[in-house]
Amino acid sequence: MSSQEKFSWEQLEAIATVDPYVESCLTGLLVHDYESFLDHLYAELDLVILRLEENRELRLNDSEDRLTLDIVDWLKGRGFHAEHEPKIGGHVDLVVRACKLIISCYLPF
Repeated sequence: MSSQEKFSWEQLEAIATVDPYVESCLTGLLVHDYESFLDHLYAELDLVILRLEENRELRLNDSEDRLTLDIVDWLKGRGFHAEHEPKIGGHVDLVVRACKLIISCYLPF
């Protein structure tokens, strides 16, 4: 398929059954409340953890901050408003804020 072709929702759903990245993008488009936002966030966290585990032998000496920054970068790249150690009245490593914007994503095909 060329990059100019349009996909139907049904075609995207079919692709999503075999591609977790497409599935996550479609889920992100359907976020409509806090619970669906959390479902989408947890699915993205599962994906980033799987990615990090692919080369775990290279990450043995990574610090907690390095791993957290990699997670933040992933989430930002997937359309989330994520921050590393923001100053919000206490010490937290990672914050992901829910917003009223539609989550956009990159479909890798």
